[in-house]
Amino acid sequence: IGDEFASRFKNVRSIPKPFQPADLAKAVVREIKLGRLDDRVPIHLMNPFIDACRRLLTDEMSISPKMEAPIVKKPGEAPLGDMHCTLIMTTGPVQARFTLSYDKEWIQFMKAEYFSKRNLQWASLSAETVARQITTILFNHAVPALVPIMGDPPRLAGITISTTGAKEPELVELTKQPGIKVSVRTDQGRIIAGAYARPKNRR
Repeated sequence: IGDEFASRFKNVRSIPKPFQPADLAKAVVREIKLGRLDDRVPIHLMNPFIDACRRLLTDEMSISPKMEAPIVKKPGEAPLGDMHCTLIMTTGPVQARFTLSYDKEWIQFMKAEYFSKRNLQWASLSAETVARQITTILFNHAVPALVPIMGDPPRLAGITISTTGAKEPELVELTKQPGIKVSVRTDQGRIIAGAYARPKNRR
């Protein structure tokens, strides 16, 4: 396996030759314990989306964000934020699931200061539409950094939106799953990147 393969498929584990049988055994046991690749928490997707948030805020809006420390989300804990956008990204047979959540104050700020100033007709956008548009923008910013992780440029197969306090199946599912959360905090509210384990009933 050359450097080009390793840089393109960063989620593939390899052991350089020569190796000891015990090293191989430990690696195999570790992978078995972690489970199927599709079942794991996609922490490797965090950095591209966090960098996308930082670029949107600093480069396009002149806002200085505060990056908070990652938080482990335990099964049963509700996701942070008021509105949750779950992205399904695909590259052929590879599928990844990632969530971006927003405080309602951030949604209102983006509607007034980002979208409405670019198009007066966007002043009437619903909160869900604003959240979907922000999520699509952040995905597009993250794509170049996602290519080495996923192997090819990912396609955005869909965005599911759910609201805290509602009983949407997606929010119930996110609450059940373990994961990792990272908040990007501003004076106008938070963007929360969330990586969650894949639901067991999805194949």
